[in-house]
Amino acid sequence: MTVTRELSRAVIRKMSISWLVYDIKAKHHEILGHRKLTRLAIENVRCQKKPFSELQGFSGRKIDHFPPYKFFTMYLRCSRKAEALFTDWLRECLITMEGFKAPKSQGGWARGSLMREITLAHQEQGVKLLRFEQAQTVLVDAAIAKRVAYYFALFDSVKNRGYDRSLYPPIRCYHGQSHYFIQNGHHRVAAMRVLGHEDVEVHILRKNSCWCQNESGK
Repeated sequence: MTVTRELSRAVIRKMSISWLVYDIKAKHHEILGHRKLTRLAIENVRCQKKPFSELQGFSGRKIDHFPPYKFFTMYLRCSRKAEALFTDWLRECLITMEGFKAPKSQGGWARGSLMREITLAHQEQGVKLLRFEQAQTVLVDAAIAKRVAYYFALFDSVKNRGYDRSLYPPIRCYHGQSHYFIQNGHHRVAAMRVLGHEDVEVHILRKNSCWCQNESGK
């Protein structure tokens, strides 16, 4: 698969219906909490600390250890190789590592963007997908290809126009003992890091939020 560099903003924002719904809700919260956005040095930001992220090798580590960081870096030199490696990684995490059934609270991909894309792909074919094990391989591959295209379109957008946070839900972080940990937005932070951005604007979650309580084990 070859990623088209000229993917428009419309493609980025309309990758799936479910993502649009999430996007609208997230923008509503961003508008309400606009004054709470905080600029952080990317150097001081860490990946989420979750069991499935630990399995993937980047839990609590710098964004440089998040696998797509490597794919974005390679994309600048050899786009096809980067696309192939990204595709293989998504497939391995989803199927071999069983990310499809790991809950998001544990850093898994159940009900995540890729799973929504797979469900949508089946719906478009008139198939109601009740269990991932029943998914059609060709449709899973198509959904993976679509997500890979989305992430590299995102990367191209940041590269060519800078990071426009009006296009995406706010990046959210929570404060740990010594660093800020990403709740969502790993791919965007990784893209910015590869492209030389030194800081990022994020929404800091309150300490009494459900996410922070889950992180602290409460």
